[in-house]
Amino acid sequence: MGQKASKPVAEEVDKTKEQIDAAYNVLKKAEEFQCREYEYDAGINIINMKMLNVFMLLFILFCIVIYIYLLFRTRKKYK
Repeated sequence: MGQKASKPVAEEVDKTKEQIDAAYNVLKKAEEFQCREYEYDAGINIINMKMLNVFMLLFILFCIVIYIYLLFRTRKKYK
């Protein structure tokens, strides 16, 4: 009788173990996907920051050139 009772218990344990393994695999995949998603977002943010810095520098240089041009233009007028 003890053996008959242990067979369903063993089957339940196997089913539970399979469910746990399946859940673990799903969690692993989700974690891997999430990490990749964060890496992708971080990469885009770094690219955006670099582009922003480049455009800021170009804008500042453009403003300096315009300022110098206007400065010399007004100096020539009053000489």
